[in-house]
Amino acid sequence: MMDEAGAITLDSVTIGITLTGDGSHDVNIIDLQPDIVERTAPWSGTFFCIPPEAGTPTMQMGFDLDSPRPIARTIETLMPDVGKPGRPFFNEKTITLNKHEQQVVIARASTTRNQVAFRLRVTYMLGRVRKQAVIDDAGRPFRVTALNRVGAEDVSYQRVYVSAPDYSLRDVGTGRMSTSQACHS
Repeated sequence: MMDEAGAITLDSVTIGITLTGDGSHDVNIIDLQPDIVERTAPWSGTFFCIPPEAGTPTMQMGFDLDSPRPIARTIETLMPDVGKPGRPFFNEKTITLNKHEQQVVIARASTTRNQVAFRLRVTYMLGRVRKQAVIDDAGRPFRVTALNRVGAEDVSYQRVYVSAPDYSLRDVGTGRMSTSQACHS
């Protein structure tokens, strides 16, 4: 519902991709990278601070969308559910799919500076033929935005709502406030 209203995920977006082997040949996925459609200043409209309902899935690959040319990277675990970008993913691995085999890839794309719209481009080998496919969000690019920071510790939004213990939303104000005020007022 929020997505249909134009909502954008904050900081990072997790994308589950199911890759399926072709019925006639093995498929080798040799690259997966974002094609940036738009990179602008962070969203500054309405901010909803709603904690996630479930734990963070284990990440298999990540993209730093603030990089001029983001590439798929491994995720190095710092502690449970926290990771940082590691080495280039496809320098070390190829995802091979046998006929009709499926592989789920969990990818996390993140930004700390921008609002980014992007699609994912998969490059693969079908037998000896190199092909590409584009993955998007039901015909639209995926979107993610950084916090709209003003200063080291402050954010600024037209409206800020936080989730109350009874799951209702409480209006906590407008304009400039500390990051902790925005989510813990």
